[in-house]
Amino acid sequence: MSLTDEDLAAIGALMDSKLEPVKTDIADLKQGQAEMQKKQDEMQKDISRINGSVTKIEVEYGFEIGAIHDGIIDLLRDRPRVPKLEAKVENHDARIWALEAAVKAKAK
Repeated sequence: MSLTDEDLAAIGALMDSKLEPVKTDIADLKQGQAEMQKKQDEMQKDISRINGSVTKIEVEYGFEIGAIHDGIIDLLRDRPRVPKLEAKVENHDARIWALEAAVKAKAK
């Protein structure tokens, strides 16, 4: 039993109809991949622009940013010392007041 040209054409048409959804899916995947590539290219441009901005900021303000950072670290490290310093200032205020009162008393 051999297949006729008609049989082969029918088989070909059947295979084409069965493969049509696969072809559509492949076309959709290719389109989605192209869109993703376009978005990835846009993201790469954005990243390059951001890197340029960061580099410019580092060059123009790097020293100031470093100094501010170091100052904040110093403040946080010295935070426990602040109450001690305030107590000393209050003590000095009291001493200065007492000295001023003594000077005024002698001046009279």
